[in-house]
Amino acid sequence: MKYTTPEKNSSWFKKGHRQSEESRKKMSLARIGKPPVNKTNIFISCIECGKERKVTKTQLTKGAKYCSRECTNKHKDMGKTPLAHKIRMSKEYKDWRTSIFERDNYTCTICNLHSGCGKRVELNADHIKPFAYFPELRFDMSNGRTLCRECHRKTDTFGSKVLSNLSKWNLLSVGNE
Repeated sequence: MKYTTPEKNSSWFKKGHRQSEESRKKMSLARIGKPPVNKTNIFISCIECGKERKVTKTQLTKGAKYCSRECTNKHKDMGKTPLAHKIRMSKEYKDWRTSIFERDNYTCTICNLHSGCGKRVELNADHIKPFAYFPELRFDMSNGRTLCRECHRKTDTFGSKVLSNLSKWNLLSVGNE
């Protein structure tokens, strides 16, 4: 297949090459009365706070809906982050966890494993009574203990094992009420 190429003096557009004076005048005349490219004023109303903001065509096509990052983050959460996750990310919870580790000297209370001498032990701060079912004990020092990962997995408060042990803490309603 043969490709045609423009003659040297033609006004055919090539990327990186200057247009002739004649071509530039024609393009300039064609733009008279039209707004500058991508400079038209488009305003949107923030769907979180209602404040108006100026956006470009590109931002509009990408779905601009908010006036700031703060409004974006506030709207996107909309209560989707579970309460348990918010609690576990809180400073109060992190302080409780650190206190448990320090009290137990960063040592598993069941098997006495701890990091050191070239080995690394992953430690967990375990709630003796489940986090989900005893909210009043979530930050109680007497309801926490330091366990290594393996010992934690063996406890009856780890993961879904809690559900099979609810009667242990009198959390199941027994009988006809």
